[in-house]
Amino acid sequence: MTKSPFSRQFGPVNAGRVLGVAAFLTLPIALFAPKGLAPLFVITALFILGLTFDRRRLYLTLSEPIFIWICAFVALAMVSTFWSISPVETIHSALVFALICFGGLVIITAANQLGVADRKFFEQAMIYGGALGLLLMIFENVTEGSLTHFFVEIYRGEDQPQKSYALGLNPGMAVYALYIWPWAMSVRKRFGFAVMVAALATSMVAISVGNADSPILGLGLGMIVAAAALVSRKLLTDLFSVAIILIVAGMPFLPSTLPNPETETVKLSFLSPSALHRLSIWNTAVDHFVERPIFGIGMNSTRSLYSEKDKIKRSYYTDDPDKKWSNIFEPIPLHVHNGILQIWLELGLGGALLLGAVLLSLLLKIRRNVDGEVMMAACMGLLSSSIIIFSISFGPWQNWWQAALWLTAGYMAAVRHGGAENEAQ
Repeated sequence: MTKSPFSRQFGPVNAGRVLGVAAFLTLPIALFAPKGLAPLFVITALFILGLTFDRRRLYLTLSEPIFIWICAFVALAMVSTFWSISPVETIHSALVFALICFGGLVIITAANQLGVADRKFFEQAMIYGGALGLLLMIFENVTEGSLTHFFVEIYRGEDQPQKSYALGLNPGMAVYALYIWPWAMSVRKRFGFAVMVAALATSMVAISVGNADSPILGLGLGMIVAAAALVSRKLLTDLFSVAIILIVAGMPFLPSTLPNPETETVKLSFLSPSALHRLSIWNTAVDHFVERPIFGIGMNSTRSLYSEKDKIKRSYYTDDPDKKWSNIFEPIPLHVHNGILQIWLELGLGGALLLGAVLLSLLLKIRRNVDGEVMMAACMGLLSSSIIIFSISFGPWQNWWQAALWLTAGYMAAVRHGGAENEAQ
C-alpha cells in the first residue's frame, strides 16, 4: 500500500510525536498564556490515551509505591469534603485533581515506552522548543514585554497605553526553570556535555535578567544540587531525604522563626516587596492552621476564607518613613503562595505525611532507577527546582501549574529512557 506524502514526511501519529509537539509548544505557551498549559496537558494525555500502547504497563506503573501514595493523597483530598469549610469547591477540585493525576500517569507511562525513533523525534522537538523559549524569554525581558504588549493590542482590538508586561512572564519563567532540565539532557545527547553546560549557564543568566525571584532561586539551587549529585549520589540523596522531612515537617513553624515583615521590615531588607507580602500571607495561614491542625479546612478551601470585602492595608518599613510602602489585599489572596504550607492548612497532618511520602518515594525511585551520573544530576536538579518553586510561589491546585509539573516529569522520563530496550526498567 502506497503511503501518502503526509505519512512519508511526518510518519504515523504516536506517543513520541505527540509528546514532541507538546514539548515544542510548552515554553511559548507558558511565556505568553501560562493557563494554556492546562489544555495542552489535557490534549496530550487524551491523544496518548487514545493511541495504541501497552495498557498493562499503565496498570503496573499504577502499582508502584509512588503512585500508591499519590492515589492515597487524592483519596484524602476527596474525603476532606466531609469536613471542608467549602465542600462544593473541595469535591470539584478533588475530582479535577484526580483526573490530572491520571493524565500525568498516562503521559509518564507512555514516555517510558518510547522506541528509539520516537524518542529521537521527541528530543529534537524539545531542543527546538527550548531554544525558541530561551530566545523569547530573553527578548521579552530585554524589551519589557514588547511581544506581549503587541498580542494584548490584537486581543483587545485597540491600542493600549504603553506599559511593561515583563511581570507577566513570571509564570513562564518558573516553567522554564523546570523545563531546562530535560532540555539540557536532550542538548547533551545531541551536542555534548560542553554545549549542555553553556546552555545551562545562558539560561541562568536569562532568568536572572527577569523580575521573578522564585525561578532564579529554584534554578540556582537546583544547579547546586545537580553539581552535588555529580560528586556523590548516595550522600546527596541521603541528605536530600533529611531535607525533605525537615522542610515538610517544619513549614508551619517557619514564619514564626522569621522577623515580622510588617513591624521588623528592616531586618528583611534583602527581600523583594513581593517576598515581604508573601511572609505576611504565610503568617495568616499559620494562624488558621493552628485552629484545625489534624484535618485541615478542606482541599482548596483557602480561597473561601476571605473575599473582596475583607481586604486590608498592610504597611512595610514602618520603622523607616523614607522607605514605607503599603498594599491592599485580602489577608490570603486566593492561595497561600506556598504549596507545602497550603497542604498543611487544607489537609492537615495527613496531607503533610502523604506529601512527604510522595516526595521520598520519588527520591528513592530516582536513586535506584536512574543510570548515569549526569542524568542523575539532572533528575535531582528538576526535583529540587520543583520543590523550591512549589514552596514559595503558586497554589498547589492551580491546573496550569499541575500541568507544568506533570509535563516536565514526562519529558524527563522520555529523555531518561533509552528506548524500547529499556522498557523493563
